[in-house]
Amino acid sequence: MKYGFAQSTSTAKLYSARDRQIEEERIRKDIEEKLDWHNRPRLQLDEVPDADRMLIGGLNESVLLHQATGERFGLFEAFDDTDKTKVIELRLHKKNKITERFQVYSAEYCDKGESVKAAKVTAKFVLYITNCISKKFGEENTPFLFDYMSRNLYMLEPPQSYDANENNGPEIKLENGIYKMRWNVKLKGEKKSTSYARNFKISKDEKGKFLVRELPPENDQIAKIQTLEKLPTKPEYDLPAFVADWGK
Repeated sequence: MKYGFAQSTSTAKLYSARDRQIEEERIRKDIEEKLDWHNRPRLQLDEVPDADRMLIGGLNESVLLHQATGERFGLFEAFDDTDKTKVIELRLHKKNKITERFQVYSAEYCDKGESVKAAKVTAKFVLYITNCISKKFGEENTPFLFDYMSRNLYMLEPPQSYDANENNGPEIKLENGIYKMRWNVKLKGEKKSTSYARNFKISKDEKGKFLVRELPPENDQIAKIQTLEKLPTKPEYDLPAFVADWGK
């Protein structure tokens, strides 16, 4: 499922089996180079305390989120499980084993760069913000909520007419099981910011599936919370073996 300005794949490049093999080899080498600690900025190193570590990374690299648990996150190039196009995934991992992976963009649209940062880290959730820059569509900063109870990722999509260069991510907090999101957004062409609010709860239905339940007051001017599909964590998606020597 594609989100944001990267929804359409009608113009996405289709890879033959041979071309895909070549591209996957390039991606593998790029990941190995990016994950080599010799090539990492000093403030990204594992020895830096959690509160001081730079919690932002570019494509095909991962950043340590918690020293205590060894939990890491990053954006990685990959191929869509259902077709022959390239995509960008947010992956969470411990050592070299992928624990969660979610498709966040179609790779064709982030043709000038992408990154992800952990903007807010708590014991019950993490607010990630991806930055995707496109020649055709410009810049988009998209917040994603990772909820530890459901072990799932949720997209908090801004209004379509927002100015990406003038906005930060939303303020979000969890109180008594209810997420409360407040977002001061400057729309394109506007001098003043507009405040948006959305409250929601993540809970199981009668079949045990986690669902997002919107709570009043609902705001039709901002998109509803979208649940991203959780992708398989097969061994072929694991990171290079040397990463297994990292951390706990």
